[in-house]
Amino acid sequence: AGIAHNLVNVRIDKRFPGHAYKVGNGLLGLGQMMFAKVILVSDDPAADPKDHQGFWRHVLSQAVPGRDSQFAKGPIDVLDHASRAWSYGSKLIVDGTRKHAEEGGADDFSPNPERTAAELPKRPEVLDQHQPPAATWFLTCDKQRAGQGAELLDWAVAQPGATDGVRLIATLGAEVDPRDFEECMWTLLNNIDPERDIRILNTPDGRPVFAVDATQKLAAEGFTRDWPEKLVMDESVRQRVDEIWPKR
Repeated sequence: AGIAHNLVNVRIDKRFPGHAYKVGNGLLGLGQMMFAKVILVSDDPAADPKDHQGFWRHVLSQAVPGRDSQFAKGPIDVLDHASRAWSYGSKLIVDGTRKHAEEGGADDFSPNPERTAAELPKRPEVLDQHQPPAATWFLTCDKQRAGQGAELLDWAVAQPGATDGVRLIATLGAEVDPRDFEECMWTLLNNIDPERDIRILNTPDGRPVFAVDATQKLAAEGFTRDWPEKLVMDESVRQRVDEIWPKR
């Protein structure tokens, strides 16, 4: 298994239908594992839990959004700023294992190739965008009004061709670089309450995708808690840290 803030990647030796949910729900009951927001489960021997982008690719290749996902509620880290209430929120388990017949069987799907902003549909509100080769599409915007992140998701999902090979579309704030997969997922996981902020939407050809609003939540959207500013290091500080950080 591999663990990052709010995320658990786990590879299992699958023995029976529903095994991924048995493991995922079991992990949520183990000590501080209860603070995880998203648990990804794969049974592919080639899936490395410590390779975040690669693991997402493996999982999304096998997981049909909605059919192969499960929301749950439970305790959340008291430092989490995005949950619906202090220390309480929701979780998402994604079953990225190879499916038995009882689970609906295999789905014919191939993840997208990398697509740059120049290759993707344009919209004035979209500041930047990128599709890493991991069945994902990240879009950034300068959020100014309630529902803006969700509106951009509705627009993106409806773009024919652009969603080919994509199973997760996320809207993020202006400060995020959509070409940096680690930064995108770090921000996404920090900024969501999964049950509230993830919808299952269909593309023009009827394929479901996870539509994730990872933008800042506003009071006008019913969000009543404080939302922190993102901390940004000065470039001189970055260089100094790089100089003294042990090489591994």
